This record gives sequence, C-alpha cells and structure tokens, in this order.
Amino acid sequence: MIKHVILAHHGQLEYGSPKRPKCLEALIVHYIDDLDSKVNAIRMFIEQDQTPGRWTGLNRMYERFFFKPDWAMTPPAGSGVDH
Repeated sequence: MIKHVILAHHGQLEYGSPKRPKCLEALIVHYIDDLDSKVNAIRMFIEQDQTPGRWTGLNRMYERFFFKPDWAMTPPAGSGVDH
C-alpha cells in the first residue's frame, strides 16, 4: 500500500506518475502534493511580481490577478528598497 501511495503521488501518467491513485490514501497524498505545488507557485509569483499596488499583474497560468498580502509588500531585509 505504501509503495502504491509513493508511486501514484503525481496522480497522472502524463505528469510522470508510473501509476494513477487507486486507493483513498494515494488520492489524498496526490491532492496534497498538487496543492503544495500550486501554493508555492502562486507564492513565488506574488513575491516576484513588480506591479505597483496591492494586486499582481495577470498570472497567465491561473488567468487571474492575485492580492498581495502584507508579507509580499515588505521588501527583504538589506535589499535597500523602501515601500
């Protein structure tokens, strides 16, 4: 069962998974892995966005703008950038 969960965590054959999830546990791990990937991609997009104001430029992958929370508006320490 553990081997199947590990082999199926990418979820789809076209995403490099040798197996598709065939038990509830494998499906849960797949969705958590997918969510983690999407959250990290959006976080990086927000952090790297140079659009002034509280909203990012258009994210083409998700076809939307994202709100920039306070943590994204604060420049890294020592960057010499003031907001």
